[in-house]
Amino acid sequence: MEEKFNIVDISLALLKKWWIILISMFLIAAIFYGHTKLFVAPVYRTNASLYVSNSKSDNSVFQESSEISLNTLVTSQELLKTCIEILGTDRFYTRVKDVSKLNFSTGYLKSMVRMEQKNETNVLEVSVTAPDPRTAYILIETFLACATDEIEWIVSGGSIKTIDHATYSTTPSSKGATKKGIIGAIIGFIISAAIILLIEFTDSRIKSSSDLAQYGLYILAEVPSVPDEEETSKATA
Repeated sequence: MEEKFNIVDISLALLKKWWIILISMFLIAAIFYGHTKLFVAPVYRTNASLYVSNSKSDNSVFQESSEISLNTLVTSQELLKTCIEILGTDRFYTRVKDVSKLNFSTGYLKSMVRMEQKNETNVLEVSVTAPDPRTAYILIETFLACATDEIEWIVSGGSIKTIDHATYSTTPSSKGATKKGIIGAIIGFIISAAIILLIEFTDSRIKSSSDLAQYGLYILAEVPSVPDEEETSKATA
């Protein structure tokens, strides 16, 4: 007869072994947290922002005509997407490497930089994550300096201006040790719960009279457990 298990059976099976689950969660969480704290190298992050326009004239973005302003805005947002592609090319990062004098490959420099449009505006946010604060600062400032010339040279009529320059920070970014510890606890729960349920529901041994009911069998008689004489004498002493 095929056994069927419901949520109550699963919950009871897990509750009977709650201490195993708790220990597993604690151990794996400690491993994840400790590994992140001890063996993951610190990184340093700095940010800057750029404004992209489809005109080199500052006044064109703020014209009185709403129709012209809307066209300018839409065109500038399309231009921003193009700028992200241009500023992600190997050619551009080769120039950044030559100007910055950083001793890294263009591929590694590119991996340290992240660009994204801010809230569907003409603002381009740039962030750099590097192994030391000096590299992070030099890279992002060189990026900003080269980006202006690169866009104005490639895109006719386009311009890009720096809104916020980077700050030099000697404080490393969070390693995410707490987050890794939480992930470890979740993994510990899943693994321990899966093992407990696998053992519990694949064990075909009869442990009590209620187990027989699952197979459509019923108890005709039970033999009581009778204590021996030694246990009886100790109890009455």
